Amino acid sequence: MQGVLHASRPAGRAPAGGPRRGPANMAGPNDYATKATDIPMLELLASAAQRPVVAVLAITGALLVSAGALAASPDPKAPPRTSAQYLTVAGYALTIASIFLFIAAGFLSGQ
Repeated sequence: MQGVLHASRPAGRAPAGGPRRGPANMAGPNDYATKATDIPMLELLASAAQRPVVAVLAITGALLVSAGALAASPDPKAPPRTSAQYLTVAGYALTIASIFLFIAAGFLSGQ
């Protein structure tokens, strides 16, 4: 509070011992601003969570799931084709990865 005079010290002078920054004169929380992109692992996450990457993963996943459905046997009693199952699982994996990256991009957007 500036402008308030204290009886123990004259106006305009700092307290004895200089400015205090917390326990044992450690730096305060705002002295060293750290952004999420300053941490190497978060740099990778921030670059992977960009819009074009998320969109390509989602579209590729949807195409793979559709290709898996087309490659499946039209006869419901026939055993499922292995290639169709792999395409479907890979498509769902890419789609889920794009969802997680989309959520991460939302958390990183405030940085």
